[in-house]
Amino acid sequence: MGRILAFGAILIFPFTVAAQALDSGTAEASSDRVLDYISQVRDQREAKTIPPPAVQRQSRKEILDALSPLLTTRDTPRGVVVTIPPTEFEAGKLRPDTSEKVAQVAAMVVAHPGVKVVVEGYSDSGNGEDAQSHAQAVRDKLIDTGVAPETARAVGYVKARLAVSARVDNGRVEIVISGPAIGTVALSAGRNETLTSAR
Repeated sequence: MGRILAFGAILIFPFTVAAQALDSGTAEASSDRVLDYISQVRDQREAKTIPPPAVQRQSRKEILDALSPLLTTRDTPRGVVVTIPPTEFEAGKLRPDTSEKVAQVAAMVVAHPGVKVVVEGYSDSGNGEDAQSHAQAVRDKLIDTGVAPETARAVGYVKARLAVSARVDNGRVEIVISGPAIGTVALSAGRNETLTSAR
């Protein structure tokens, strides 16, 4: 009987420790680890089903053609980059008309399985709260309109990775769409191609 009780204690102990860890405020870290694991599994699965280059080019072209009339869009080796200027935010939130454009970005992401999104907020001053909050607002809109949470993340940059060109506003947000579905080769044969909306 004593052996059975001891064995039961061994089985229950790890679960007790895990519950205490969650109660002690590490639930958020555990959630991040779960999302990272899901992302890794998804990436491994996608790596086995990478489409041929012709299909990647076609998917990239479809995304560029659909988004370039809405917002400034660049075709780069790291992915399709859609830029939202800081004037499109009011009190940390997207303006209603811009929110609709971001919803259309989400529709293109959903329509092309195998792509992921990194929303990058930029700031050249302060502690980066604006950069992060703007990026998070865009990510939230993407998720609200159908993008899977594990395929989209938001990050804020302060003074790091800022644009050298004065033509690009350092208060901007960039939506970087990438992944096996569109490959890593820009359609513009190695040079960045900027497509500006007609608005």
